[in-house]
Amino acid sequence: MKQWMKPVLATASMVIGMSAAHAQWPDKPIKLVVPYPAGGAADNTARIMAQHLGERLKQQIIVDNRPGASGTIGAAYVAKAPADGYTLLLDATSYTVNPSLFPKLSYDPAKDLAPVSLIMQVPLLMLVPANSPYTSVASFVKAAKEKPGKITFASAGTGGAQHLAAELFAQNEKISMTHIPYKGGAPALTDLIGGQVDLMCWRRFKSDQACRLNFDQGPAPGFLMPGCG
Repeated sequence: MKQWMKPVLATASMVIGMSAAHAQWPDKPIKLVVPYPAGGAADNTARIMAQHLGERLKQQIIVDNRPGASGTIGAAYVAKAPADGYTLLLDATSYTVNPSLFPKLSYDPAKDLAPVSLIMQVPLLMLVPANSPYTSVASFVKAAKEKPGKITFASAGTGGAQHLAAELFAQNEKISMTHIPYKGGAPALTDLIGGQVDLMCWRRFKSDQACRLNFDQGPAPGFLMPGCG
């Protein structure tokens, strides 16, 4: 089974099927909310999309980062915004997972938000710091079995693709790791490169400088997770 990070675009639910009164949409700037910090995968995707979407719609698209609480802060903001098509949400896996993790959400994703489009699908890799002693999946698993719970892995937040992919890997390999959730992918990746955590599942783009740092420097490259593409 392949693990994917799937950014999706959503908006306040009533905007789908706009009436004739909204025929001139958009006649003012559109806010694109990203529920993660700047510099991460969702943020980078949003900024690329904002540029092209703005050119197509002939209107400014403003990227608004509202990180925290596994993406629920930004999602709640959009859910409570006027349903006029001027506040959009770009979210990833946590959008569908959060209702199971947080039963007392201040919004109902099924009722308060409406999906607009699937943006992309991105394979995930297992990455380790350039100076990591783990040079293969086998050496990593061996160390994890020898030190249950001692090896740490970072993620962009609880319930996201990075978190769930690592947990699935641990379950399949019968190992125990300690999860270190961050407020977004960018700060998590920074600590990974700095060696503060041992592992992170990260998306792979051909032009991704962050991944090249882990692939090209030192004897311990990033490596593919079995089943992650």
